[in-house]
Amino acid sequence: MAEKPKSLPAHIQRLNILVAEQNPALQKSIVETLQNGGANRVESAAKGGEVWQIWKRQKGIDVFVCASNLPEMGGLEILTRIRADKDAVTQPAFLLLGAVNNKEAINEALDKGADVFLAKPFSTDDLIPRVVEAVECRKQISGAKTFGSGSIEDELLKARLPVQLVFERFATEVECEKLTQEKCVIRVSNNYGLGTQLNLRFSRPGAGDGDYFKAIKGIVMKTERVPHEIGIFLLHVHFSGRVRAEHGIDQWLRMEEASAPPS
Repeated sequence: MAEKPKSLPAHIQRLNILVAEQNPALQKSIVETLQNGGANRVESAAKGGEVWQIWKRQKGIDVFVCASNLPEMGGLEILTRIRADKDAVTQPAFLLLGAVNNKEAINEALDKGADVFLAKPFSTDDLIPRVVEAVECRKQISGAKTFGSGSIEDELLKARLPVQLVFERFATEVECEKLTQEKCVIRVSNNYGLGTQLNLRFSRPGAGDGDYFKAIKGIVMKTERVPHEIGIFLLHVHFSGRVRAEHGIDQWLRMEEASAPPS
């Protein structure tokens, strides 16, 4: 029998993972197992209502490790709502942790859109392989190029993309350094606070003044200072809804993909 992997592949280590488990000891064990396996973007929650609010706010969770028996809202209901969410740019991989280990429970989970069912109690040695299995299953369903915000998030644009940032009726010309279908990173001289809602209008490098695509709304999820540049910050902005053609973002990403050297 092949030895079970204890580390996540590099492309999965970059993904955003949410662990939803009400038992504090088990939640801690799952989070630590994933972090020891190389995951560097792990959130946790203990209640189903909290999980759903995180999803509605971000829609940037790539992998759910979610218990079926959460208070307020069970894992199956969360799964059903996420799979029915028409505003989701991509659908996450979903590993459901079931309290009941029988054929009926497994079939119900898979029918509702779970990628993998893992019955409790389970060994932490089983967790990493099942997460990998869930991701690979979702990649086959969604398409490898479209699944997961981490797959293209770390690719720098070849040129900084002009952005008009609108906040409380004031418009500022800024630059975008990283861009995906779900989020972007923009350079600013004002450090907007976490949770700030912005309107972003993208343009093409070298375009004339006022030549912007239709605005898309976003929310600031992270801020960081730019080393060695006084007064310059990077805002990590998650888009609030599905990216459409009129926003120009999908067109830009296709241009970047077409110009990338073959792997």
